[in-house]
Amino acid sequence: MIDTLLLSSLLKGTLSTAKYIFVGDYYQFPSVSQGQVLKDMIDANLLDVVKLNCLYRQTEGSYIVNLAYEIKNKEISINLLNIVFFRMMSPIFSYPRAKSVVVCGDVHGDFLKLVYDMCVSHDMHNTLVIVAGDCGFGFDDYLCYKNLFLQYIEKYLIKHNCWIAMVRGNHDDPSYFSEQKMSHRRFCTIPDYSVIEACGHNILCVGGAISIDRTYRLDEMENNPGKTYYWHDEAVRYDAQKMQSITDSGIKIDTVVTHTAPSFCEFITKKGLEEWMEVDPDLEADCDNERKQLDELYSHLRRDGHPLRYWYYGHFHHSWNSEIDGVLFRMLNIAELHEFPTSR
Repeated sequence: MIDTLLLSSLLKGTLSTAKYIFVGDYYQFPSVSQGQVLKDMIDANLLDVVKLNCLYRQTEGSYIVNLAYEIKNKEISINLLNIVFFRMMSPIFSYPRAKSVVVCGDVHGDFLKLVYDMCVSHDMHNTLVIVAGDCGFGFDDYLCYKNLFLQYIEKYLIKHNCWIAMVRGNHDDPSYFSEQKMSHRRFCTIPDYSVIEACGHNILCVGGAISIDRTYRLDEMENNPGKTYYWHDEAVRYDAQKMQSITDSGIKIDTVVTHTAPSFCEFITKKGLEEWMEVDPDLEADCDNERKQLDELYSHLRRDGHPLRYWYYGHFHHSWNSEIDGVLFRMLNIAELHEFPTSR
């Protein structure tokens, strides 16, 4: 972006026998002062010019590279614009340095145990861990979580080159996820309908579930003013518009991480549901609707031809897995860790 006057001063201040190599971008914005020195020199056809056509700053197939080429050649496609629009409207979390992906069951606020299991018990390196809900955000002050991660957890994640991405559960304040209150390069809360790109996988994350003990939690809040034990917008929701945006973007989902599960997965009912139904007349219908929301999500993925292979969830505090119609569904127990296959 050198201008005419600055180049003139440079040439006057160097030896007449000096050789010059000008490196720059022909399509760069012009300098603030007068002149487009590099562009004019190239257009004059008086100097030897070498053009670099391969870009190494982005991964192969990156939409950024493709968009740059299409803009340069004035051939912008609708499909690529859909991808760009989706990435602007819906969060994409990319972990190109991760060499493995592990999914974790509910942690219920015990983040120190999670990091101990990651970095000490299993000695993980270069690993992305996705927590499938019930992280435990919202029961304490925001600064408590921030200080915990920055003062005690971050150093271990950096040392082992690991990351933690957290999906919303029913025992989480939804604002921590929708507003990405925990947004750090090593640990972050993931908004619903975000896509994680890691190890060759496109992982759709959708949080939320019903608390079967919500009447008890509401009573506790009434008896303890200022304390929060329940959030009214805890439920999972099927969002057809966001799913259509994902499909239109061309992103192919092969893995889903949710907190609860579709109706055809175990457990059919959560332990203790019948007892809580006696004091909560709407509970059974709400729990049925919860599972139907994920039935709709599953159907949408199938209908739009996504290459779905894996589905992970927590919530039920048990371990279970089964392959259903070519998809491996896996329920994770509390703090259970499971590594799933990489596509590289």
